[in-house]
Amino acid sequence: MQEQIYGKMVRLPKLPYSKSGFLIIENEMRDVLFQIQSQGGILEGWTVTSPDPRQIPENQRLLGIAGIFTFTATLELDVRKVQINGTLSV
Repeated sequence: MQEQIYGKMVRLPKLPYSKSGFLIIENEMRDVLFQIQSQGGILEGWTVTSPDPRQIPENQRLLGIAGIFTFTATLELDVRKVQINGTLSV
């Protein structure tokens, strides 16, 4: 997931510090999770949450720090399920 998001950021001339810019990162996260789900790695029902750019402190915005993006998914294993929570900060 980290590689895919970084690759997207490198390919874009600018990633807007706005809801639409954060949506680009969120969509990359969703794409990776969907790939994992389609390969049987996680169950359906995972979630991705991105921060609200308006709620991020000004000093963090000035440094270009986007905040914390999170996902929650459940691994699909042969015998059991494991709940995983992930945090991605950019």
